[in-house]
Amino acid sequence: RTCVLHSCSAVRDSTLDLLLALSRTKVTRLKAILTSLPNTLPTVVVLATQKEEWAVRRKAARILSGLAYDFASGGVLVPAALRMGAYEDRVAAAIMDGEISKEASQHLAQTLVYIQKGRVQERAAREREEQERVHEKALERAEGRALTLQRTEEEAKGGDR
Repeated sequence: RTCVLHSCSAVRDSTLDLLLALSRTKVTRLKAILTSLPNTLPTVVVLATQKEEWAVRRKAARILSGLAYDFASGGVLVPAALRMGAYEDRVAAAIMDGEISKEASQHLAQTLVYIQKGRVQERAAREREEQERVHEKALERAEGRALTLQRTEEEAKGGDR
């Protein structure tokens, strides 16, 4: 099985309760579950953003919000959301939809904030890596020029004799 969320509403609700409890206390364990069962996180996103029962949407939104706080240590939500595509559009539509609860909207809005922060951090890391590569290449070129200049000077001294 690739998803722990069963189609039966009683099983799904119990599973959401478990995931919600994990998101509050054992984020590492929750990340392990979501990583080993790759369709679970997109399913939670769908449950949080589609026209489900209010209680289901609220639980799913809280799970996502709990994961959002894990971004500082390379959280799982940003990569999963980016792979899923149109995550922000789904969440924005769910927030704008009058049928979603205010609490769920707040949790989903928080995930968007953290996704943007995650993207900024990823972009900054890529830019730092690129700057380091450029700096290393510049050092290599400078070292090459210094060696060439040194050889030229040595050859000139040898030719003077």
